[in-house]
Amino acid sequence: MILVLEVAFLVAGVYAIFTAKIPTWMVGKGYKAEGNSARLLGVLMAALLPGLFCAGVTVGIIAGVNDFDSTLLVSGIEIGSVILVAIIVRVVIRRIRQPDVPAQQIPPSPFDQKLE
Repeated sequence: MILVLEVAFLVAGVYAIFTAKIPTWMVGKGYKAEGNSARLLGVLMAALLPGLFCAGVTVGIIAGVNDFDSTLLVSGIEIGSVILVAIIVRVVIRRIRQPDVPAQQIPPSPFDQKLE
């Protein structure tokens, strides 16, 4: 379950980095989040999975040297990191999102109508 969230963050983060837009399914219907803030948030989201992989490898190496079971420690780090990043992403998205206003329809002027 946590891996699914990490992969979703990775995909959304890479999308945000390249397009400078947060996906609509993260922002909410009727809103948009664009610009450099979205790119920085994308970097945070995309860095989660590789960062946790490096942390897991590091703890595994240390555990191999010191002979202790690292499963609980790595799981705690992973769950805590995913929850922390999810909270940060949710708070920042709520601060940078804007209503997605459709383009206004300009009514035709009386001069544009055909004269008969």
